[in-house]
Amino acid sequence: MHRMKEIKHEIRQLMEEMKIVDNHDHLTFPFLPEINFEMDLPYFLTHTYLHGDLVSSGMPEKFLAPERFKYLEKPCGEDESEQRWKELRPHLENVRSTIYYRYLLIALRDLYGFDGEEID
Repeated sequence: MHRMKEIKHEIRQLMEEMKIVDNHDHLTFPFLPEINFEMDLPYFLTHTYLHGDLVSSGMPEKFLAPERFKYLEKPCGEDESEQRWKELRPHLENVRSTIYYRYLLIALRDLYGFDGEEID
């Protein structure tokens, strides 16, 4: 039994010396070098965990259909970002208190310097 404690201690020491990198992410698709794709704010907001909150609060599931974001493929077609934003914006009102929305605000502030109180 004493040897088991020694082994556990050795394993713990070895683990504490390891350098670990966490590469867990959910946004790989538009960032892969072989993907011929741009990303705008409506795409970003609807292709994160926030999309579930948006749909459950009343946004039509069809908003997420891939063909609705074809304009983001390179070479980019006619810019439809403004139209997608007009469709999405009213639904943000319904999810402003959700954790996924709040964490996206933190990420936008931290990564992009966004300084607004809400995404509007």
